[in-house]
Amino acid sequence: MSVGIMPHNEVIRIGDAYLLPLVSNLYGLQGYEVKPVK
Repeated sequence: MSVGIMPHNEVIRIGDAYLLPLVSNLYGLQGYEVKPVK
């Protein structure tokens, strides 16, 4: 059984596309700019 490993930038792209809007809707953050922590 092989486990696929995703490149970091692919994970970030999926997070930006799906997780940020979901979190924004859950916590009422529409209109705020969300930036990753460095």
